[in-house]
Amino acid sequence: ERTGGEWRIATPVKARADAAAIEKLLSSLDNMRRIETITGVQRQRRGLTLDDYGVGEKPRALFSLGDGRTNLVLMLGLAALDDVLYARHAGADEVLTTTSAILGALPNDVADLRDRTLFRGDNTEPVKIEIGRPGAGFFQASKKDGRWIMQQPVKGVRLDNERIAGLLKTLFETRAARFAPAADVQQTGLDEAHASVRIAVWTGENSPA
Repeated sequence: ERTGGEWRIATPVKARADAAAIEKLLSSLDNMRRIETITGVQRQRRGLTLDDYGVGEKPRALFSLGDGRTNLVLMLGLAALDDVLYARHAGADEVLTTTSAILGALPNDVADLRDRTLFRGDNTEPVKIEIGRPGAGFFQASKKDGRWIMQQPVKGVRLDNERIAGLLKTLFETRAARFAPAADVQQTGLDEAHASVRIAVWTGENSPA
């Protein structure tokens, strides 16, 4: 779902979505064209059910698109030919045929639609950074008038802008290789109590990246 201009996955996990992957999927849906219509009467004459086309109770894929006022549900079914497949709008009795190009945009797993960036935005935008390591102290710096200044553990010390810029570039370019199940967070040491390093970056006064 899209909230505040940002695509987010609501289920089966709550996470940021890869905007490019979502837009590719929506573009593929928008480019779908009806080739043929098989009416309910025609289908019954052939002695076929919706399940025979793969658009019954268990479709190959199901899309639910809404703008807060209206909702469109489209089901994709079996392949009619190599480049054609069956589809149906929820509640409709007719079966459609359309190009199968949409199949190339379908994710194999929800992870394919997740945003793999660790920090949002651009590495030139941050105005504050914090790094905490249990037993190794706490570091905080903020940017003012183009200069990075240490706030903790020693306040007012001017820092090397190039080194901070290099650190931020690395952080913003790092991508997740895979996603661990939510139930495994504590086992991987990523919960607040066991994390070996905690990094927070602000791109605004109250907006951590």
